Amino acid sequence: MSISGTIGVISGINECVNLFQWARSSISSLHSRWSGKQEQNLQDEVLHLQSGLQCLSDTLPAMYNLIDRAEWRSHKHCVAELLPKFSDAVYDAEDILDEFRWYEQKVTVEGIASQSAFIDFFNCVIQGSFNKVKDIQKRLENLSNLLEKMGLGEATPRFDKSVRPETSSFPIETIMFGRDQELTQVIELLVVREGDSTTKAHSKGKRECRTINSSKRTLATINHVCNEQENGLAVLPIVGIGGVGKTTMAQHIYQQVKPHFKKTIWLSVSDDFDVKRLTKEALQSISGEESTGQLDSLQHALHKTVCQKKLLIVLDDLWDDALKENGQSWKRFCAPLKNVRKGSIMLVTTRSQKVADGVRTMKTLKLNGLKDDVFWNFFKLCMFGSERFSNDHELEQIGRSILPKLKGSPLAAKTLGRLLRMNRHTTYWNNVLESELWELRQQEDDILPALRLSYMYLPFYLKRCFSLCGVYPKDHEFEKDYLAEIWVAEGFVEPQGDIPIQDIASQYFEDLNNGTEALQLLQPPNGLKSLQLRDYPDVSLPRWFQPQKLSSLISLANIGIFTSLMDLAISDCHKLSSLEHFLHPASIPAIKKIVVRNCERLISVPTERFVEFHCLEELEVVYCRNICSRSLVAPSLKRLVLGCSGDLAHNIECCSLTSFFLYYSRHTSIHLQHLPALMSLSIARCESLTSVRPAIFTNFSHCGCNASGITSFLFLTVLTISGCTKLSTLDGLLTQECLPVVERIYIAHCDELLSLPGERFGSFLCLKDLEIYDCQRLDWQRGLVLPSTLQRLVLGQCGDISAWVPSCLQNLASLVSLEMSECPGITSIPGDIWRTNLASLEELYITDCPDLVSIGGLEAVAQLGTLHISGCPKMIEM
Repeated sequence: MSISGTIGVISGINECVNLFQWARSSISSLHSRWSGKQEQNLQDEVLHLQSGLQCLSDTLPAMYNLIDRAEWRSHKHCVAELLPKFSDAVYDAEDILDEFRWYEQKVTVEGIASQSAFIDFFNCVIQGSFNKVKDIQKRLENLSNLLEKMGLGEATPRFDKSVRPETSSFPIETIMFGRDQELTQVIELLVVREGDSTTKAHSKGKRECRTINSSKRTLATINHVCNEQENGLAVLPIVGIGGVGKTTMAQHIYQQVKPHFKKTIWLSVSDDFDVKRLTKEALQSISGEESTGQLDSLQHALHKTVCQKKLLIVLDDLWDDALKENGQSWKRFCAPLKNVRKGSIMLVTTRSQKVADGVRTMKTLKLNGLKDDVFWNFFKLCMFGSERFSNDHELEQIGRSILPKLKGSPLAAKTLGRLLRMNRHTTYWNNVLESELWELRQQEDDILPALRLSYMYLPFYLKRCFSLCGVYPKDHEFEKDYLAEIWVAEGFVEPQGDIPIQDIASQYFEDLNNGTEALQLLQPPNGLKSLQLRDYPDVSLPRWFQPQKLSSLISLANIGIFTSLMDLAISDCHKLSSLEHFLHPASIPAIKKIVVRNCERLISVPTERFVEFHCLEELEVVYCRNICSRSLVAPSLKRLVLGCSGDLAHNIECCSLTSFFLYYSRHTSIHLQHLPALMSLSIARCESLTSVRPAIFTNFSHCGCNASGITSFLFLTVLTISGCTKLSTLDGLLTQECLPVVERIYIAHCDELLSLPGERFGSFLCLKDLEIYDCQRLDWQRGLVLPSTLQRLVLGQCGDISAWVPSCLQNLASLVSLEMSECPGITSIPGDIWRTNLASLEELYITDCPDLVSIGGLEAVAQLGTLHISGCPKMIEM
């Protein structure tokens, strides 16, 4: 609470003068009950209580200030121990002040004048409160003295360097996950801004990072909204929460584009926006020599150094103090940089949208959390130290369950990944799964300390409002007006002149939410490129959209023509039944990606018309179980995800499709005869599936392809089949003729799978990764022969393979990782297998093989980097 808020509390106590006057008058009117000395003692007690309350009220502003300073040092153990006790004492002080304000109102409203009313008040309140006030005052005094002895009395509210260390332009993370598009967009922007030969010079840099097709349109969007002047320094902010990867993004951009700039500067700002310090560091960054002098001479030197030079400058970790003095500090810092060459740019990383809006000259780049499979791959790397699949499926499943806790935050993934990597026991991982993030012990550079910095920069009154939200259950959704009323009732809202206090509280909500209600500011979407429709309860849509409540949406019709729309996502529209009118080439001719999720009443989707969408590359339809459309014809489609999507998987004709993921399908068979370009096929949880038809292609002229005579998947490298409990055979699919270049085969959790053509596996000359798991009815009578190209092999709960072990392990010179689990009947593996046939083996996992007696002795496997053997009771040689 600021001083203005505290004045409100003090004035409230002054109003209690009426309460204490009533008390003193009541004592005088009852003088017959007491002697003169007793009456005087009672009057003194009332006066002392009033004085104590006034003293308590006068003390609170200093206490609020001390709490604020202590929170900046709460990472120190001694401060962290005292802070809760000190806060409790302050809350007690506020409570007793609130109590007397209530009695003041009671006397004013009820006009209590009876003797019995005063006697009750005296016995219950005055006598009980006198010692309470003294106790609170003493606690506050003792605790504040202790905190001030720790140096907090004069401490500047600023981040400790141990909490927010200085950064440099050199990336710590050599690989960036899920940021290819943003990285490409910014790099292209930086090197084409000048429009000269630098564009050609960048051709090499463009080849070094993956080019995203949508980068050009986003680049155009950024340039379209750019409000910079023709010459001078443009400012591009990168905004996101703590730990989302802003600094890493800036480091990678800096390293890749700095050859295109004459001068480059990296400044680690943090919350100390000192113009003189930053100017000195900028000069030193360019010249390599330490600079001294007054600000004027430093700025003249900087101006001279960068004038008419193409400049790249990065200000990492900018906070609100950059805008102090009504933005004059920022303008003072930028003054020497005005006459740089056209094409110069400043990158700013910040958590604050307010800061971004205050410094930007072009559209802000917003970094959100990592999404879906990208985030899972990153988290897997943090947990297991490798992008390859974990050898422990139970741990992998626990990891997937932990993933939603992390909200896409890379730093949160690092924090939890480090904890999990230290202990590979399922009990420990389950404990982490069941714990809240804040309950886990963390280092100073982990996610919670990083997020705590954002909390620290809130004004004290907003901290109180934010903390109150913490008493509600996790994931509780607040309504703004309801929450604002609570803040008002708790006395957290400071009066501001004649502005209604409810309006002030609503502004508090917006400040905390760090967002604005911008929907109604949108113009008719002539140039709209991305549209997401999601049924948030009671949220109004822009006026150009009909209906204005998504909860009323039945069909998307008559909402306009989106000639530039490329990305469309529709989710949780529970009344939506038809997309016939909207998904029309005349309405969205440039569409590239369509996602439809959780629309359980959706029946009509014009998929047979998708042949006219010449740019459509990605389609995802998930949990729309009532779709009646039975034919999908889309010659340009490259990625398809269908999950619980009704009849949509019945007939798929997509001659350019490279990736197909099907799950929770109710079909008994899958026809793949119209997918000649397929590179990755995943089928999961299709519990009615009994057969997968191999590709037998004849003629694709009706969908725009010329592929007659193709009889195999010439490009398929990844095959995954899991959880298809009624599938009995894959003989027609698992042939060298059908899968000539397959590199990975994963088959798991197929309860009715009776046989696999194991004798054919040796003919898969490109196979590197083979995993067969939890297919317990498999019969291997025909044999098991493996190719020499194999690098990873997992066999677990897949029937009796004892007749083919160890013979199937011979000549696997490329095998790096081997896992066998629950393989009965295998009694021994000779030691020379490991030394001669498996010379490249690094990891060996053998678990729950009850009949295994020997693997050739410890010496035979001494060269392995990782050896794990458990649940083999007959093997005593280890």
